[in-house]
Amino acid sequence: MSRVNLYHNGFLVKRINNDDTVVHGQYKGIEGGNWPIGRAFSSEAVSAEEQGYLVHFLENNVFLNGSDSSYVDVCPNIYFTKRYVKACRAAGFEVQVLYCRTQRRYPECDIDPVADNYRLIGYDYGSAGSDYHSCVLSEAGSLEGLSHFQLNKYGLFGSEPEILEFIKLRNELKKAKPELGLEDEDFIIYQLWECENV
Repeated sequence: MSRVNLYHNGFLVKRINNDDTVVHGQYKGIEGGNWPIGRAFSSEAVSAEEQGYLVHFLENNVFLNGSDSSYVDVCPNIYFTKRYVKACRAAGFEVQVLYCRTQRRYPECDIDPVADNYRLIGYDYGSAGSDYHSCVLSEAGSLEGLSHFQLNKYGLFGSEPEILEFIKLRNELKKAKPELGLEDEDFIIYQLWECENV
């Protein structure tokens, strides 16, 4: 039985053939290489018109957390996600598509990850906004007081009770040892599903 309300929110596209892939090793969570086609992107394989459309859509329909904290910066629209992935592949990017359920109510997505044969890969804890910072990546298994945690083969927590225990100890450590400089952002839990057929 779930101890946390997790809502169906939508998709996150990550580039995996870049420098972040090497740095992050087995980690397949929210941080690193997200939404690689942006304003600074340039490629003959993707027209300027298509790039403009993709960037405009992201800025107006995905990156909403900065103006409304009830949102997480993921895309609920499967058709846009497929179009974005197609452009990434045309540009030569290998991508990972994650389906995200989080503690944020919006955006709402009516995808059923089980029915669509997505694979549950684990739980992450990080920013709801478009910087996608992960506390699991930067702290679990390595930081004093959190080094005993064992992550799964995707560099994530394998169950909800495990992520809740991590958050509890992290919050205790943040109060007991402020010198560690643990970030004090409004982080959220992500339940992540890998979508190979998008």
